[in-house]
Amino acid sequence: MASEIQSEIGHSVAITTHAPHHINLDSIEEHDFDILVTTTSLYIDIDRPIFFIYRKGEALNLHQLKELIQQVIEDKKASYRKMIKERQSQLKNGQAQ
Repeated sequence: MASEIQSEIGHSVAITTHAPHHINLDSIEEHDFDILVTTTSLYIDIDRPIFFIYRKGEALNLHQLKELIQQVIEDKKASYRKMIKERQSQLKNGQAQ
């Protein structure tokens, strides 16, 4: 399934498979990710989106995943822009650390 998602989403997005297949807070804390995509229901509370992927006939619900990926990208861009502006302001005011 990961290769199918990768071929549809493109190679600008990194996709990895979690092993072991049982996911909990302890098992994912060492991984760096923006979106957790799963085929099963998860009952964990994390500060990143969890996306439930499923098949409808032969197709995966990738449209919603693509939208979520774009939203995460835009949020990261906005956060980065804000950080740069704050840093520029600090440098301008002589508050650089």
